[in-house]
Amino acid sequence: MSPRETTSAPTAIDGTPRSAVKRDPPLDTDAQIAAVGEAVLAGTHPYENWTHMAHCATTIYLLRRRPGTDLEQEMPGIIRRYNDAVGVENTEHSGYHETLTQFYLRAIHDLLKDLPENAGLADCVAALKASPLAAREFVFRFYSPRHLFKPEARAGWAEPDRAALPF
Repeated sequence: MSPRETTSAPTAIDGTPRSAVKRDPPLDTDAQIAAVGEAVLAGTHPYENWTHMAHCATTIYLLRRRPGTDLEQEMPGIIRRYNDAVGVENTEHSGYHETLTQFYLRAIHDLLKDLPENAGLADCVAALKASPLAAREFVFRFYSPRHLFKPEARAGWAEPDRAALPF
């Protein structure tokens, strides 16, 4: 498996298995990152490319290119609409996850505050890739899997049970 691939085993609403391998989309230029962000908003981003890094790049895009948007309030709807468009159910066990969304929104916002306001999207994504946030497991520094994957943590914000958030 290449470094740009991750494994998962989600199914569509009709129970049809989806590809077991996900692949990061190209995220090397401002245009590529903007295209991913716009495709997520339109519900047309390929699900097989909806990886951790694509989530993070979309968050960077929204924070930098749509600064008037209250993402704390708007991101849940954005992700739920995207999931609906690609056939992923939003339930207590799949789809949208409030704690993960708000955690990464806060963490990425914190990362971006140290970059110049005029830094390009590619520079912001490069900074993210060079940070601990790039690892999908980063969240587990603060949350145990048992705590994070409770239905209550998916439905609403859950405070960390391992360590206080530094952001």
